[in-house]
Amino acid sequence: MAGPTTQQLSDRLEKHEKALRDLEQTVQTLVERVDNARGDVKRIDDSLNRAMEALSKTAAQQAALEAKHSSLEKTIDEVKKSLEERDRKQWILWVAIIGILLTFVANLAVALLRK
Repeated sequence: MAGPTTQQLSDRLEKHEKALRDLEQTVQTLVERVDNARGDVKRIDDSLNRAMEALSKTAAQQAALEAKHSSLEKTIDEVKKSLEERDRKQWILWVAIIGILLTFVANLAVALLRK
């Protein structure tokens, strides 16, 4: 039994060389895809870091706004109490003025009736 001929060996070698070139090309394509994927991951990571920084700033701003809101609520309550007190004092003043006017009118009437 004779071994493969030189032509057969040459054909096999060409097939393997072609398969090796195809494999090298496939590996090169995959390496490029991996490099692109790494670039995408880096961009996504950068975007995520920026988003986290913005979220952190927003949380700090929200805390500051909540403090301001609380302060404003207290101020509004104080203003409401002040207005209520002022209204109460105004009613007392008006009652006193009306009392004075009625007393004046009554004194005039009494003075006019005595004459």
